[in-house]
Amino acid sequence: MKILRLNLNENLYPFRNKSFSKKLLNAISVEDINFYPDYQRFLKFLAKYEKIGKENLLVTNGAEQAIDLATRCFFNRRVLLPSPGFWVWDMYLQKARVKRIYYKKTDSVFEFPLEESLNLLEQTEGIVICNPNSPLGSVINKKDLVALIEKAHESNVMIAVDEAYFGFYGFTVKNLIKKFERLLVIRTFSKYFALAGLRLGYVMASEGVIKEMEKFRSPFNINSVAIKLAAFCLKNKKYFDRENALLLKKKRELENYLSGMGFKVYETHTNFILCYNEHFKSLMKRLEKNGVLVKDLLTWPYAGKRLKDFLRIGIPTPSDIDIFKHALRLSIRDDLYRITKRTYEKNAYKLKNIYENPAWRRLAESFLDLFISSLPGKKVLDLGCGTGIDSVYLAERGFRPVGIDFSEKMIKIAREKCRKRGLSGKFLCKDMCRVEFQKNAFDGVLANSSLLNLIREDVEKVVKKIYKWLAPKGVFGIIMKKGEGEEFKNNRLYTYYNLSTLKSLLKNAGFEVLEAYEKYSPSDRCSFVFGIGRKNAQARKKI
Repeated sequence: MKILRLNLNENLYPFRNKSFSKKLLNAISVEDINFYPDYQRFLKFLAKYEKIGKENLLVTNGAEQAIDLATRCFFNRRVLLPSPGFWVWDMYLQKARVKRIYYKKTDSVFEFPLEESLNLLEQTEGIVICNPNSPLGSVINKKDLVALIEKAHESNVMIAVDEAYFGFYGFTVKNLIKKFERLLVIRTFSKYFALAGLRLGYVMASEGVIKEMEKFRSPFNINSVAIKLAAFCLKNKKYFDRENALLLKKKRELENYLSGMGFKVYETHTNFILCYNEHFKSLMKRLEKNGVLVKDLLTWPYAGKRLKDFLRIGIPTPSDIDIFKHALRLSIRDDLYRITKRTYEKNAYKLKNIYENPAWRRLAESFLDLFISSLPGKKVLDLGCGTGIDSVYLAERGFRPVGIDFSEKMIKIAREKCRKRGLSGKFLCKDMCRVEFQKNAFDGVLANSSLLNLIREDVEKVVKKIYKWLAPKGVFGIIMKKGEGEEFKNNRLYTYYNLSTLKSLLKNAGFEVLEAYEKYSPSDRCSFVFGIGRKNAQARKKI
């Protein structure tokens, strides 16, 4: 089974092109392996690319070494650290006295705590900003960031801006390094240029800051292969621009898909998606079982419970997106199956006495009588039969019901009810998504709102299957209370939670749709939705 590694924010797009990858590798010579690295040529090239002086650049072994050098030189005493942020900063700032302030969660984004930062600047000697933030993907308002840098300059505070994801965002403060001597900007080749395995980063700052950091850097800390391939990537930036534009396009499509599957998606300016789902913990384990690795943010350093049930997902390549979607659907289906089955089995013995409510009993029986009168024959499938109440009612009137449910306890109760009354009824414990019957196997199919406990794709598949199983004059009947499924409204895993979407679904499957309804209580009503086979004129007259 192919494993999709979407948990480390690796950029999978640029090197999926084998022809380009071959050109990249051909850029390396034996000399690059044999001789000590020469940084000066690369520094000159990088300075030209960034349009700054060579004296304003320091090349490092990944952004991680840049962070190490910065903390040793400037961020080793009192540091202000907006959290959560890139965990490597937390690792290197362990010996410093860190004052933490926290991003604020809104409906669609995590907001930078600007006011707190401005108020606390004078009490610190350094502040670290990740823009865009990792793992949140959020950015600081451009004017606010410049105002923060100006205030830091006035207060003689060192400020580091980590721009690891600059390529996906596009805004930088590197142009301010000459104006503000206590500003340093950190970049990496790992994200936009997809060279995570080569460990190459760089710092842009005033000449004085660069000289101070160079004191702590070893003479040959970066290998020749890394700088040779980085230069090749910079020369081919237009290619990377095209590939990353495609990545961002696919990211937006995937965000829309995840929203439709019940995830709360947060705005990000990076090569990853940040989203929330309250069932995520068990879902992540199932995703892993289905070959997809994503990042659980619950354990992110210094986030507390702010990122509970949040996950971060890298963007799969176009050829892998369908693999990801399939794995997600399987994982959600399995998770829903587990949750719903556990809930049903826990409440099985309460549900068996549901007919004790006279109003509900009268209402349900009126629906069943209407359903029965419209059937062309005696073969009926009770889909999601529960404790068998409807199946027993059908069997008492001479029908031969087949009941399907995935709760063993409910099936046991249904069988026992029929046995005690001397009625014939067949009851199967199966997942309704995976059930298969022959074409024209039934005259009628009966369902209740348990049909809504399926993900969108499965509801569509089940309804299409039902159309096949029914005879040309067959009837598909569903009973729904007013507002049924409203508890699912905020979780779009349950897409078909109202009558209009359900009727549209039946129509798309090929049914003629009819509806009847009755009052359940003065303020409530039940709708009886019927999908009628095209040749059933008798049912059309009766309903």
